[in-house]
Amino acid sequence: MINVSKLVESALECLGWPYVSPGTNDERGIDCSGLWVKCFRDQGGKIYHGSNTIFREYCTETGKLTSEKQLQVGMAVFKRKDWTESDKSNKWYGKEPGNLSHIGMVTSVNPLVITHATSPVCKQDFKIGNWKYWGKVKDVDYGSDPGPSPEPSPEPSPEPE
Repeated sequence: MINVSKLVESALECLGWPYVSPGTNDERGIDCSGLWVKCFRDQGGKIYHGSNTIFREYCTETGKLTSEKQLQVGMAVFKRKDWTESDKSNKWYGKEPGNLSHIGMVTSVNPLVITHATSPVCKQDFKIGNWKYWGKVKDVDYGSDPGPSPEPSPEPSPEPE
């Protein structure tokens, strides 16, 4: 199983890396699904390169994104475009919900942070914006993330004698 905390750590390492498609999935260049390939590889796992394939073959649950409340750390999020004639070579051409042309990773839910590789560099979004679909990726242990740690309570002041 892929540990979700380590998955997020791997994604955050990529911030600032140049966007290159297809990239080498390292500091020399990375694309959107290459971020997932790199993060899985860091834990000895494998995932296919391609946002459409990740959505359709590697997500155990998927849905239309309507609220931040649907998201968990480690989930995939997707941007969607309509299919065009130039997409006919894509094996998923014509399939609903459309061309899932970009993938990101939810690296925080409170506050929302979506880490993704796009031109010019791997960066973060802080709003749902154009992210339209979500997916739970198989082999990711979503139960391994304890969530944010609460701030420790302040030490009590000593009672005056």
